[in-house]
Amino acid sequence: MTRCAALIVAAGRGSRFGGPVPKQYAPLNGRAVLRHTLDVFQSIASIQDIRVVIAAGDEALYAASVEGARLAPPVIGGSSRQQSVLNGLEDRGGRYGLETMCVGGGQGMAMIVERLG
Repeated sequence: MTRCAALIVAAGRGSRFGGPVPKQYAPLNGRAVLRHTLDVFQSIASIQDIRVVIAAGDEALYAASVEGARLAPPVIGGSSRQQSVLNGLEDRGGRYGLETMCVGGGQGMAMIVERLG
């Protein structure tokens, strides 16, 4: 089986979402949105490794959101989503990554990232 790792980029501020915390930490049915996402990825047998990229300063929010989950320490993101994806790839020693994002209203985007050098 091909080794597959999931990189969940949760370093954004969610400014359009509003609220007292970034949307990945906002409660949804009693748990953080991020925890719902992790539960789905952890249920996929072909994913052997999950890493989460978070913003510097979000460590306490992250810890509260993933309490009890068996995860490696988070990776600290960069000043842009692209930099955060790259930070995650570099942490894993990966060369390629596929980023997808739902931006709302039925819109989405995808990007293939290659780490050079």
